[in-house]
Amino acid sequence: MNLHYSWTGKLRMFNTNIISAHLLPSAAISLGNASTFLDLNMRLKIGHNLDASFGIPKMNFGQDFNGVISDDFSIYLYGGIGYRVTVRNIYIQGNTWENPFRQDLDPFVHYFEGGFAVAYKGFELSYSITHKSKEYFGQPYNHTYGSISLSFAI
Repeated sequence: MNLHYSWTGKLRMFNTNIISAHLLPSAAISLGNASTFLDLNMRLKIGHNLDASFGIPKMNFGQDFNGVISDDFSIYLYGGIGYRVTVRNIYIQGNTWENPFRQDLDPFVHYFEGGFAVAYKGFELSYSITHKSKEYFGQPYNHTYGSISLSFAI
């Protein structure tokens, strides 16, 4: 069982009818037997009609943003950086402290993310890519993954 809390703020850097820029600071904390961590990150969104959503949800980070909340046309690029301090990760460390296959956790992980999204009439098509540092000692490479998603509001 895990208890999870996340928060995302929105700081409008500038807002015009054509282009806008927002900073989205966020934090998440998770406490439990599967995963215990603190995650802090900052995203920069630049585009048109940014108030249509909080942004693209992150994969595998235990943090979600709201979906599209407007029928108006919206398009934006985003980039971000984050840092996570992990105390326990059952998926890397194993179910018990005595597991012979367990890996030694690197508690300090950073990541970079970027992508773009287009939204209209409650639909959003997005692409995102994340580059994450090694999560355990002995991991041969950093981890890069991406997603293409289509979401809609009902």
